[in-house]
Amino acid sequence: MTIFIRSIEPRIRKALFKVRMLAILGPRQSGKTTLSKKIIRRYGKNAAYYDCQLADVREHFVLGQPEKLLDLVKGKKIVVFDEAQTIQNIGSILKAFQDTYPRPQIIATGSSSFDLSNKINEPMTGRVFEFILLPLSLEEIKAVQRVTPRDLYQFMLYGTYPAVVAEKSAESKKLVLKNIATQYLYKDVFVFEAIRNPHIFENLVKLLAFQIGSLVSLNELSLHLGVSRSVIQRYLRLLEQSFIIKIINSTSSTIII
Repeated sequence: MTIFIRSIEPRIRKALFKVRMLAILGPRQSGKTTLSKKIIRRYGKNAAYYDCQLADVREHFVLGQPEKLLDLVKGKKIVVFDEAQTIQNIGSILKAFQDTYPRPQIIATGSSSFDLSNKINEPMTGRVFEFILLPLSLEEIKAVQRVTPRDLYQFMLYGTYPAVVAEKSAESKKLVLKNIATQYLYKDVFVFEAIRNPHIFENLVKLLAFQIGSLVSLNELSLHLGVSRSVIQRYLRLLEQSFIIKIINSTSSTIII
C-alpha cells in the first residue's frame, strides 16, 4: 500500500489546540479520512474518530443541545468528526458546542464546502481554521515514487486521486476512477440540493468536460441544455462548492478548470 505524505499536514498540526475548531475540506476520496486519522494517531486513547454517516453517531448531534455531544468527546483531547457535512445544521451545532465546551480539539472533515447545504460558513465565522485537501500534487507523488514522462501523461489522463495514483495498470486506474465518479462525485449535490433535472445536471458536467481550460458561455450552455441561465449558474455553483470544477471569472467570460 502506497502511503503519501500530504504537504498540508504540518500546517494542520501547527493549528491544533488554538481554541478553534479545524475543518478539513476537499473532494471525496482526496485523503481526508486517512490524514485526519494519522493526525490523531499519536494521541492514542486520548483521541477519538467518528463517522458522521453512521446513525449511532448522528443521534448525538441535536440543535440547541450541545451537551449531547459530550458522550462522544468526554475524556478526549482531540476528536475527528468525519463527513460532518452530512449532519443537518452542523454549523449551528458545532458553534454551540465550541462556545460551551472549548475543549477538546475538534477536527471536522467535509467532502464539500459546508455551505453547500447551508451548513457551516456563517455560524462558525471566527471559530474555525479551514484547510483544503485536494488530490495529490506532483511534489507529493514525487516524494514516494519516481515520476516518468509516461506518468505525467497518466496523471493528466486519470487525475491524481490517491487511490488512482496507487494503482499500477491503466485498467485498474480506470476502474477506480469510474467508481469515484459514479459512487462519490455527485453524492453531496444530490443529497443536499433538490436537483429537479439530474439528467440535465449530468449532461452539463459532460459539456464542461469538453471545455476545460476554455471560455464558457452561460448562454450557450443554457440554449444547448434547454434550461434557464439561472439554473446553469446554480448548477455551476454547486459543482464548484463540491470541488468538482473550479470557475475562473474574467471581466467578460467564465473559464472552467
